[in-house]
Amino acid sequence: MRIADSRQVLLSKFSPETAPNELVILRMFSSDGLRHDPHNHCVPLLDIVDLSRRGKPGRKLLVMPLLRPFNNPPFQTYGEFVAFFTQICEVVYKILSPELEMKSDALCV
Repeated sequence: MRIADSRQVLLSKFSPETAPNELVILRMFSSDGLRHDPHNHCVPLLDIVDLSRRGKPGRKLLVMPLLRPFNNPPFQTYGEFVAFFTQICEVVYKILSPELEMKSDALCV
């Protein structure tokens, strides 16, 4: 439980060696510009706890709201799975594709 607002949270270990882009992606979807986008179904990043002083550089704990696993309860109908998959496609098409286009344009200059 987070003391500041008594919110239940999940702590996720971040290691740049195993998932170098995870933090960049989480920060992008948690930014003011994307956080309130109706197509953004990503869990917001609430806080970051730096663990670099206690071990390997770059290690962090990512603080996110506690949610249920995507498959709990399990999908009961084909329609539930289609709705889930549609939300994932919305993120890729409506949010990530413009972001990726801007980055690829910058690389081509």
